[in-house]
Amino acid sequence: MKEENKHNQRKDPFPAPDGYFDSLSDRIMDRIDREEENDAGKGRLISLATRAGWAAAAVISLLAVFWLTTNDDTSPTSQELVAELSDDEIIDYLVSTDISLDDILDIADFENAELDSLNMETMPDLELSPEEADELIELYDLEELENS
Repeated sequence: MKEENKHNQRKDPFPAPDGYFDSLSDRIMDRIDREEENDAGKGRLISLATRAGWAAAAVISLLAVFWLTTNDDTSPTSQELVAELSDDEIIDYLVSTDISLDDILDIADFENAELDSLNMETMPDLELSPEEADELIELYDLEELENS
């Protein structure tokens, strides 16, 4: 039974010196006060990598703002491009394509008043001989119109 009591006895494997815990709180507070005094003159330490990251982010932000505020879209619109064409260039294009007057009027954004103001009779009279008219009809494949 004595052996059984040996195992039940608690033996502290790491004994503390006498009075150690009595002065522990005072020693901890003294150490905190010393560290605060040492750190009082120092600012928060920031690593070089963190500083470089913040600097890179600032530069990228400034460049993005600069690019967005100075980037003007100076490419001309289709209306501006067409306005630069001469009447002869437009007529040459329309003659070279298979587009009819009806197609042009369907595509064009005319108001009814504008269509009424177009007077087709103000077109200049062409004085063509019958041979010249036949050549133009053949050239532009207008035989369908002639038969109708």
